[in-house]
Amino acid sequence: HVVATDVNPQATANTALNAARHGVADRVRSVTGDLFSGLGRDEVFDLVFWHSNFVLAPEDVGGLNMHDLAYVDPGYHAHRGYLRQVTRRLSPGGVALLGFSSRGDLARLRSIAAEAGSTVEPVAHREVAEHDSVVDYQLLRVRAEAGR
Repeated sequence: HVVATDVNPQATANTALNAARHGVADRVRSVTGDLFSGLGRDEVFDLVFWHSNFVLAPEDVGGLNMHDLAYVDPGYHAHRGYLRQVTRRLSPGGVALLGFSSRGDLARLRSIAAEAGSTVEPVAHREVAEHDSVVDYQLLRVRAEAGR
């Protein structure tokens, strides 16, 4: 089964509609919540993937709407929450992945991961030409540090 979560209720409603449209609604649960907040306390998964809002915004930036928050993370608060919680949401042998990009601050992400007792390691990447620049989209694996 698949559980899809999003902080934006329109995104979760869209996910439910797409699951029904493609005949998989019996295996897909769509939940509105901030990261893991919409899930049961003891729910664990074989695979957790988050396509993060990788652009770092100033902590005190104001006036952001749901659409903005899909792209920017003020003070990397969402990233801190994900890295602090994700390894506890894994079943034995489970894998945690994070979608990131060169538009994010990888050094800051690694620092936040270390504070959370984990590491982030590259799994794959793809460079994509966008307008007059190239963006490197990255798939990172999150692992708990030994002994945690």
